[in-house]
Amino acid sequence: MIRLILVIIAGAVLLALSPMLIGEVGYVLISFNQTTIEGSIVAFCATILVIALGLYLTYKLIRYILSLYSNTRHRFFAFIYLIFISASVFTLFIILFNEI
Repeated sequence: MIRLILVIIAGAVLLALSPMLIGEVGYVLISFNQTTIEGSIVAFCATILVIALGLYLTYKLIRYILSLYSNTRHRFFAFIYLIFISASVFTLFIILFNEI
């Protein structure tokens, strides 16, 4: 396991340093309708890594919150309460931002 982590870290360091050593930074261009996103390969990989980490942490937070409600004495009513709170937050979001 430690070896796998060290290989991943070494790969990330090589990915970050290789454009400077070669002198060519690479280029990523994503275009959709009137929106264009452009940047270097290193910045693109860093962005993907941050997005993946954010999604993973969000997943873990949701699992933790649901585990709090599943360990209660009246599990069904706690889950219904969680759905009620979620619907209330969604309704508040729609009222504040006028979006669906």
